[in-house]
Amino acid sequence: MSLPLFIPSVEEVLSLLMKSHASYGGTVLISRSGTVWNNPSTKSILNAWHPKDSAGRLLQTSFLDICGNGDGCKLGVFIACSLIRDFVRLGESAHPDHTEKVKSALPSVLDRIPSVHASENILLDIGVGGGLDLGSVRSVAEALTLSGASSSHISLERGKGVGIEVEESDSWVSNTRVHHDSEVYLSGAMFALFSRPVFKVEQILKALENMGSFEGRPLVVVAPIIGSEALSTINLNRSKGVLDVYACEVPRVTWGRGWLDDLASFTGATVFDEGVYPEYLTEFFGSALDVVLNRREMVITPYDDHTESASLRADALLREAQTIPFAHTQDLWKKRANALTGTLVKIKVGGVTEAEARWKRTLVEKSLTSMGDASINGCVKGVIPMLHQLPVENPLLKKALSFPYAVVCENYNTSIADKSMLTKPHAYDHFPTGRLKELLTKAVSVATTVGSVCHITRR
Repeated sequence: MSLPLFIPSVEEVLSLLMKSHASYGGTVLISRSGTVWNNPSTKSILNAWHPKDSAGRLLQTSFLDICGNGDGCKLGVFIACSLIRDFVRLGESAHPDHTEKVKSALPSVLDRIPSVHASENILLDIGVGGGLDLGSVRSVAEALTLSGASSSHISLERGKGVGIEVEESDSWVSNTRVHHDSEVYLSGAMFALFSRPVFKVEQILKALENMGSFEGRPLVVVAPIIGSEALSTINLNRSKGVLDVYACEVPRVTWGRGWLDDLASFTGATVFDEGVYPEYLTEFFGSALDVVLNRREMVITPYDDHTESASLRADALLREAQTIPFAHTQDLWKKRANALTGTLVKIKVGGVTEAEARWKRTLVEKSLTSMGDASINGCVKGVIPMLHQLPVENPLLKKALSFPYAVVCENYNTSIADKSMLTKPHAYDHFPTGRLKELLTKAVSVATTVGSVCHITRR
């Protein structure tokens, strides 16, 4: 695939996004499958876009990756598009050299980004900029305050009313794969934790047979992998009302016995090792006051008599973290410890209709990401003109960082050389520093990868 083949798709994306950039552009309507979106988000525009070729489809996937979960999506896409344009202009023989120079120039640019402390009012402004009303943003800010630093978690749930409510409770929350299509609430659930993959129903049969002594309480089976045969039996028993049993898998990011031991301490369970506990005695099973399961997450409220074991487990993890030489692993251990002792803050998002509630939840997630980032890493004031004026030695990167400002000028029907534009109110007046660095890094990565891969393929 030749790099110039990307240009029609780049120009098509820009035509969709430029006129709606920031608060200066016009309204964009997208009609798809009988549904019309007024002022859609960048992600909605990209998802509704139908590329005509493989080059466009590759760009669509890459631009959606730039967007991620947060504000400033157009910013990142614009920068990537500008770089791709220039790589084509320079000619294929120059790609490897220029892409490497752009990548090597990025770290110094990230270091020069001016960051200021995000006050309470600034955090509220950032939240409102994400599309929520001020009252909802105040609820999000309350949740962030209650959650503290990394010692706790925030969980989003469907609320019963039409607004947003914030609740605080002692719970353990973890990403996991739950083999159940919808969210389910379990009261007094039991836990069977297995250290090895479960492929055949015979591996968990004795555990299922013990459910007769649970007095009708549901059972959650957790293992590194749950194979199709065992899963089919579990689902069949539940659908027929024979056994109220659910299957969860250990999250891939923390694969191994450690995560199971964390869960065991929080539920009072003993992890079943093959051949070690053949009798599957009832006292080896864990239990919890309340459990909420959805396809991506498990939230557990413990019994009071399990909190001590969870606290001891957390202390052990913190001591172990001090002996680990790698900073990333240390952070992971600390997060595991904080999850066991922290307070879960629930944001219950309501709406008049289910569609409204889902949309509001999306906005809450964005505000949580942006406001949380700003509270930790600070923020940038006037991000669009700041990028335009930022000292950058590499001419390609300099031009790319100025491109969002050039779009604003075009939408104002004025020249980029007009200095008065620098003092006008700009969208993203305060923007999270961490999110900005993430956008720049992803944009450069996408653009340089496109250029480099196409050059290699050409050979």
